Amino acid sequence: MAIEIKVPEMGESIVEATVGAWVKNEGDQIEAGETILELETEKVNLEVTAPATGTLETVNIEEGEIVNVGTILGTINTESIEKIQIQNNTSDSKKESE
Repeated sequence: MAIEIKVPEMGESIVEATVGAWVKNEGDQIEAGETILELETEKVNLEVTAPATGTLETVNIEEGEIVNVGTILGTINTESIEKIQIQNNTSDSKKESE
């Protein structure tokens, strides 16, 4: 399943930000809550964290681009993690039945 990474709300008067730096690259494994990129505004710098555990599948916005609140920055693919969990559960079940 693909989970969207969006520009979060940053305060009442802040409606846009500049993508500062991607901390993670396409194809990287990431954990929920882990910092994946930095946004910069005139008032505040903000670290955007991963909304889910998985693989950073796409990066839609490059460093230096200006984005509005709600813009989709990229996506996280959670399917690879789900498959690993299913495989681990299956392996554990086989070991228990032996």
